[in-house]
Amino acid sequence: PSLDINANSTRSKSNPFGNQVFLQTASSLSLDTAWEIDLFGATRRARESALAHITARQADWHDARVSLAAEVANTYLNLRACEIATDTANHDWHSRQHTAELTQLKVAQQFLPASDSTLTQAYASDAHNRLLNQQAECELDIKTLVALTGIEETALRQQLAPRRAQLPTSLLLNIASVPADILRQRPDLAAAARDLAASMADAGLAEANRYPRLTLTGSIGISLLNLNGISSQTNTWLFGPALSIPLFDAGKRRANAQLALARYDESRAGYDLKVRNAVKETEQALVRLDSTRQRMLDAQSSLSAYRLAYRAMEQRFQAGIT
Repeated sequence: PSLDINANSTRSKSNPFGNQVFLQTASSLSLDTAWEIDLFGATRRARESALAHITARQADWHDARVSLAAEVANTYLNLRACEIATDTANHDWHSRQHTAELTQLKVAQQFLPASDSTLTQAYASDAHNRLLNQQAECELDIKTLVALTGIEETALRQQLAPRRAQLPTSLLLNIASVPADILRQRPDLAAAARDLAASMADAGLAEANRYPRLTLTGSIGISLLNLNGISSQTNTWLFGPALSIPLFDAGKRRANAQLALARYDESRAGYDLKVRNAVKETEQALVRLDSTRQRMLDAQSSLSAYRLAYRAMEQRFQAGIT
């Protein structure tokens, strides 16, 4: 229902006969109301569509928050991994530099040909090249975090410094499966579902517009008229139904209803696609997590073997054997 108050007042001057002036003041105040009897659900469908659009946009807002948080987390992890790789590249560069120096001593004593010294120097230069590239990648990650978080760069570097080159740990990495209920809570799927509901309501609205519409209208008012000092007052009211029946529009309303149905089918297909993509992304993530767990075991085993080999080689070096 709608309820409106309308008020106006006008003052006019006229001289229709040339010798007599008429001064007129007209004022009116009315209370008007209207209410459509929703015979075929057009108004109800329009309301459902509007509410669905609102909730869909709210879900989009949550989706944006989740996407931002995920991008910050991914960039942060990339930065920590980059810092670890930078330390490794730095150790590798210093090691190759030391190897080049030792090789140069051997060449000077004619234990090795000069080509070996040139080759080890090339290895050292190549290692330094990789180190510079790795450092640049870390700087790019920091710039990205500045843009994503809005934190001033100096302050951000101070926050990042205490845990430099340390990957965060989380029990969430032990996820074995994801229930369908959790998938349905994804904001992007929630938005797609509400858009689908809005399309369905729009289809109902377009269909309802093909049929008659009944509206009840009413008005209560007071009119005052003052003409050359003579006043009169009129009280008015009216009430009655108004029926609108579509007779002929060359198929426009029917075409609009068919268009709305087609848009609903399009939204339903889009929703199905987003659900499949969500399932695919989740299953791919689970596969990567499982693969990472398995590769971590192999990496730990390899690391232990390399450490044993290093200690054995170091003992041989200290004994003067190698």
